[in-house]
Amino acid sequence: MQEAVAPEGWEATRPLGVPGHSVAPDSIVPLTPVGDIPVEFQVAWLRDVPPEVLMEDLEQAFGGENVPTHWQAAVAHPKRWLHGYATAVDNVWSVVEPLWQRARQALDREVERVGAAVVRGGLDALLGTLSDRIVYTGGALRISDLQPSGYDLGERRLVLVPTLAGRDSVIVNLDNPGMVWIAYPVPGADRLWYDQGEQRRGKNWPRSWATYAPACSPRWPAPPP
Repeated sequence: MQEAVAPEGWEATRPLGVPGHSVAPDSIVPLTPVGDIPVEFQVAWLRDVPPEVLMEDLEQAFGGENVPTHWQAAVAHPKRWLHGYATAVDNVWSVVEPLWQRARQALDREVERVGAAVVRGGLDALLGTLSDRIVYTGGALRISDLQPSGYDLGERRLVLVPTLAGRDSVIVNLDNPGMVWIAYPVPGADRLWYDQGEQRRGKNWPRSWATYAPACSPRWPAPPP
């Protein structure tokens, strides 16, 4: 995985891994994960979007305050960051796509599980099974985060997005005016990565493949009606 990402991609993703920080601009998931959106569309958006959009995202993400130091390179060169991040997404997808195809059954089962819970009135119980970092109690959804804050769902829809991510990976967008979406690891994702790692090591691929599990949900399962 690491070898697949070009230097400009690594540079663009560097702010996402800074210790002690979890807030990032919405542009890291450029198209709202509702419906079936191919990765190619995400990459094209990143390459074509005006840099002003990233600047607005950064301002919204950090509440109009000074943008943190680790995002200053994106502020100074927004178009370069967008192109670098697009390269990273494209490079990662070139490696992950076969795994994604093999995971389709697991993802389809998860969509069915979520749909059944909604239809049967079991959403409260379902929310507590998404991740060890997510707890639903007293009518509130609590998500463990390095930079916690409080939000009101209001009349917005809640969209759940299963991903091929590491066990502790949770991505949340709380600023969209029409919906709140939560990306979480599909049950069994760890095993999928482990099996893929074993296959790659048999072909002399680096051991790091089996343990490097970024959040990958390139084709977003649509929420149940």
